[in-house]
Amino acid sequence: MPFTHLEIKQQKAMSIILLFAMLVAVYFAGTWFVIIVAKVGLIFLCPEWVVSTATYSVIPGRTGNLWIFGAALIGGLIHWLVSTNNLLPRISLLLGATPPDKDDTYHQRFKNIVEELSVAAGGRKIDCAVIPTTAVNSFSLADFHGHALIGVTEGLLARLTRRQIEAVAAHEAGHIISGDCLTSTVSCSLFGMYAAAFQYITTGIEGSVDNAVDFQDERKYGEQSSAGIFIPLYVILVGCAIGITAFLSMIINTLISRQKEYRADALSVELTRDPLSLAEALRIISGSWCGAGQGIENLDSVFIANPAYEEADEREGFIPDLLSTHPPMSKRISLLLGMAHAGIHALDNCQKRDLPSETGKPAAITAPRWFVSKDGAWLGPFDINGLISLSWFSPDTWIKVENEDRVKLAFEDIDIAAWFNKGNLTPLKCPSCGLALVNERYEGAPVYTCAHQHGFLVDKNHLMRIIARKDIIFAPEVLKLADTVVANPEQARAMAMSSESIKNKMLCPKCGNKMDRRCYSMAYPVLVDVCKSCNTLWFEKYEMELLQILIEKNESCDRKS
Repeated sequence: MPFTHLEIKQQKAMSIILLFAMLVAVYFAGTWFVIIVAKVGLIFLCPEWVVSTATYSVIPGRTGNLWIFGAALIGGLIHWLVSTNNLLPRISLLLGATPPDKDDTYHQRFKNIVEELSVAAGGRKIDCAVIPTTAVNSFSLADFHGHALIGVTEGLLARLTRRQIEAVAAHEAGHIISGDCLTSTVSCSLFGMYAAAFQYITTGIEGSVDNAVDFQDERKYGEQSSAGIFIPLYVILVGCAIGITAFLSMIINTLISRQKEYRADALSVELTRDPLSLAEALRIISGSWCGAGQGIENLDSVFIANPAYEEADEREGFIPDLLSTHPPMSKRISLLLGMAHAGIHALDNCQKRDLPSETGKPAAITAPRWFVSKDGAWLGPFDINGLISLSWFSPDTWIKVENEDRVKLAFEDIDIAAWFNKGNLTPLKCPSCGLALVNERYEGAPVYTCAHQHGFLVDKNHLMRIIARKDIIFAPEVLKLADTVVANPEQARAMAMSSESIKNKMLCPKCGNKMDRRCYSMAYPVLVDVCKSCNTLWFEKYEMELLQILIEKNESCDRKS
């Protein structure tokens, strides 16, 4: 493992030279093969001309090989320059990674961790990003301009504790410090990125963010156009492109040693002094879905765990070392436990220990209500939204809490004072009752809620965060409703679909356009109002909680099976 800056630079330079040499070799072999095939084809197409040419040879001679090498060198150089230009933004876009949301508590916690690691790594600037998927994984990227990026998935942020996230981020920082990250990033950019893009197109993935909601697509039920006859040919061509680029990506990946993961694990321990937390994180990651099926498998070398499970990853020897960029997870965990002087039983309780502040908060909370004094009479009771909507209400208004006799000024009440100070009322109106919506956080994600608990207004891009997180304690009535849906899924689906047609379309609180009321998906018959114009969703009372419970129950069944 390199320890000096000079050794790191030498290793990076050698890896980059080898990558470029292999790229030129691939172009040379490809060009050479095409020429051989073309010459063999001429023998069958123009045998008389071939016989009349005394110097005709299928195998290129010295001069021919020099021309082929020159063409391969030029082709490889062009490929290199195109693939490594604007490297980080292109791969981040393909992964669906976005910068942390400043209004999301989970994202801000992760951003703070990366900033702390930047200081620990000698002050190097490291950016961070989040992939909106429930998969549990992390990645790191670097380019030739000194830019570096550490990214995680929403699933990882939801499943791991702060200490475990620190250990994972330190592992990715270890790749950046050692120079391994640059090699992996460039390797992905040469062929892996194109293979992933082709697969992305073929599977019809519209992006990780768009996968947050699995609504029925009306176009599936429309009439087929005449262009449909060309779909098989298109799929065949793209399939061939995927196969070729994936094969070339595998060849390039042979230069990426499994040792880089051991080296990054060791650097993580050096930065955090906490090998047990990294072992716990790897244990959780190894037992979770890492992202298979999302078109990112060909970028596996930049991730802490292979998105697609491969048997070669859990084996040792010459062939697994050649074919896999990740060492056996069990061995990595064993080495970390050895550093921590702990046994395998230390991982038995590696679940969440430091949940965010919303842990234990019921999904449905009975909000307090107040009477207010006006012209010698008591009016009410009002909830907080109703109070502040009164034009004459001020901090000096006399109030008393419902079911209490004590009279006090409004600013003396803790809840009312907090509302005056935060000013989190918005101009958006609840589509059910018409009162102002409140800007709050639900499991750390920013949402708009109705003070009368009529529902939640959620940005579609934020929904995956809520689904991935499991911090809310649900009300008994919602749990009972979920059990009914699970016990009678067909009946629940039929009732939900019949409700779609009889429900009057409500207006979107953000843009004012009509929202479509539909099932979240065929698998989860929960009604939700969708605004296609501004990409927002309205969940009425208990709909959000019901959807979360159904998804968690489904995940629990998948793990048991």
